[in-house]
Amino acid sequence: MDWRVVVPCANALGEGPHWDPRSHVLWWIDVIGCKLSRYTLADQTVQEWETPRFPAAIAQYGESALVINGRNWTAHFDPNTGSWTTLDLEGVDFSVERLNDGRVDAMGRWWTGSMDRQLKAPIGGLYCWSSGNQWVRHADGIELGNGIGWSPDSRWIYVTDTPARMIYRYAFDLEGGQVGARSNWVEIPEGGGHPDGLTVDAEGHIWSAQIGAGAINRYNPEGVLVATLHVPVPRPTSVTFGGPEMKTIFVTTATLDLAPGQAHQYPESGHLFALETDIRGVPENRLQLSIPI
Repeated sequence: MDWRVVVPCANALGEGPHWDPRSHVLWWIDVIGCKLSRYTLADQTVQEWETPRFPAAIAQYGESALVINGRNWTAHFDPNTGSWTTLDLEGVDFSVERLNDGRVDAMGRWWTGSMDRQLKAPIGGLYCWSSGNQWVRHADGIELGNGIGWSPDSRWIYVTDTPARMIYRYAFDLEGGQVGARSNWVEIPEGGGHPDGLTVDAEGHIWSAQIGAGAINRYNPEGVLVATLHVPVPRPTSVTFGGPEMKTIFVTTATLDLAPGQAHQYPESGHLFALETDIRGVPENRLQLSIPI
C-alpha cells in the first residue's frame, strides 16, 4: 500500500487525530510528549503547542478552538493566542480512574472512556458531558476505554476496551443521550494486536487501529472483518478520515513500548501516516455546549 509519512514527528504516543473540514487541518496529540500538533494541508506546515499535562482526547469547538481532555483535566484551547483555560468538571473519581479517548456525538455531546489508573481491573466506564460542568457515567465494566464511534444513523455506539481485545457495541438513543445493553461486537484474536482508536466511514464500516500488530482492521456493520491494511510500523494508535473529499486515511503511531530492536527496524515509528482511498469518511462533530471561558 502507498502509505506516506505526512509528518515525521516521532511521537512517543501519537493519538486522537481529528480532521477539521472548515480549515482543512489535522489535529492530533502526543500523550507522553504532552504535545498538541496541527498539520495544515494547504501549505503542509506543522505547528506544535505544549499541553498543560498529559492529554487524552480532542474535541473541536466553535470556529477554530478545541477542548482537550487530559487524564484528569479538561481545558479550552485557543490556537490564535495559544492560551489554555482550565474547565472545572465534576463526576469522575480521579483517585481511582482517569479519562482516555473520546468523541462528540451528532447532538454535540462529548463521550469519553475512562480507565483503571492501575490497569488491573474493569472499573472504568463510559461518561458523557452534555451540559453544565458534570461528567455523567452511562456504562461500567471497562478496563481501558478507548476508540469511540457511532453508526451513521446513530443507532449504535462502539466503545473499545484495549486490554480485553474487545470492541463493544451499545444501543444508542441519540435524542435522549442514553446507551442500552452491551454486546461483545468484535473480539480481536490472540496475536492480532490490541484495538486502539477507531473511526466509522460513510458506509457504516468501523476502522480500528491494532496496536502491536501494525494494522488497521475494517469491520462491516455486522462485525465481520472485511479488510486489513498493514501499516509500515508496528504500533498504530488511531485512525481518522480527512482531506478535501474525506477520502484520506490518517494514522497516528507510537514509539512507546517498541520491542527490543524494533526502533532500529522501524525508524518511522511515531510518525503521522496517510493513505489515499476511494472510501469516504464522516466529518467529526463539534461540541455544542456552553463553555464558560
